[in-house]
Amino acid sequence: MQILSNIKNRPLVQAGFCLVIAMLLQGILFILSAVFKWNIETADIWLFFPALLLFYVLFNVFYGFEQKSISRYYRDSIYGIVGFLVLETFYTELLTKQKITEVKSIVWIVIVFCIVYLVFISILNLIRFIMYLVLKQDQNMNDEISKN
Repeated sequence: MQILSNIKNRPLVQAGFCLVIAMLLQGILFILSAVFKWNIETADIWLFFPALLLFYVLFNVFYGFEQKSISRYYRDSIYGIVGFLVLETFYTELLTKQKITEVKSIVWIVIVFCIVYLVFISILNLIRFIMYLVLKQDQNMNDEISKN
């Protein structure tokens, strides 16, 4: 329970949480389709991959605004997204017996989400830098006023 309460400060836990949810939903869909003989296409199982990747990207960037040690957070975020991509690709390929390169639409969605993630994380860094400059300028003005 302690890990879940600290999830906003730990990108690897965020990635693991999204990975477990994706694997669980894919596994349930796969088992239900086998048991009840549902006609489910492999693309339906693949859809959980980009959905939970986007979930990770949004929450990771959102929680990044309140981080004090941003360099560590960035490093762990990159490790988290790479780990998520590798493990989820392997798991989904195992379930569907299809390589990710065979599901072209999913490949493009994942690539776009990865680019969006890098853009969001860069915007986050820029916003934090601008806020640092504004606060520093404000402090300098307050110091100047207090001297007079």
